[in-house]
Amino acid sequence: MTTFYRTNLHALALLVAVTTFTGCDNSSDPKLREIIFSNDVEPVEVIQLSPEKVELGRALFFDKVLSGNMDISCATCHHPTLATADGISLSVGTGGLGLGPDRDIPLDADDNPIFIPRNAPDIFNRAHMKTMFWDGRVTDLENGSFLSPAGDDLLDGLESALAVQAMFPVTSRDEMRGQVSDSELGDLDDDDLIGMWDALMERLLGFQGYKDLFAAAYPSIEEDDLTFAHAANAIAAFEIQHWTLANSPFDQYLRGDNSIPVSY
Repeated sequence: MTTFYRTNLHALALLVAVTTFTGCDNSSDPKLREIIFSNDVEPVEVIQLSPEKVELGRALFFDKVLSGNMDISCATCHHPTLATADGISLSVGTGGLGLGPDRDIPLDADDNPIFIPRNAPDIFNRAHMKTMFWDGRVTDLENGSFLSPAGDDLLDGLESALAVQAMFPVTSRDEMRGQVSDSELGDLDDDDLIGMWDALMERLLGFQGYKDLFAAAYPSIEEDDLTFAHAANAIAAFEIQHWTLANSPFDQYLRGDNSIPVSY
């Protein structure tokens, strides 16, 4: 499925079983409705977001200023023309050139290709996901806190697991930060996450355009109180605004439209 539903795997299995093995092609089938109701299956929720925060997130998402060498952006590995991914098995981070399958691969000192050791996932319908990364190392604990590789160093004010995820590519040397002597970001110790996030905010707020965008997105927050958590929340807001698909036939059916035929 290309859409995310607030349910569990068992409930989805029941839905597939009913629609497949009973030959259900009538969307008013009371048995299917009963299963949906009893398992709390809900349509994708549309979240209302601040246009100013979305606009800030758009600028950050496509801007290479977030990387140490200013040579890669979030969009490099999550590009709209590549279904919000990059079309390759292992992503290529800082030091590469181009996009997707045509991206040139940087080499290390021994002429070995440098890949990011994971695949870039798409970012459709991530707003309601409680875990990020293949091992769930970013998790929304639903008590106002998050599990993350930063531990107690994670900045306050993050609004979702998606926003927490956006905090980390900028700290990875091979993904975005770069190596020692490449930039002020690369010169920081690998465990100085707060220093990296502070350095990025200092860089961003050195541009009048970003000063204006942050002020518009967060009018009640003084500039000196802005942190990279505000940037990450804005990036997540942009991703949610533009890549939430909430009106599929199944969503319409879940909202009560019995004219929609549902089958698998």
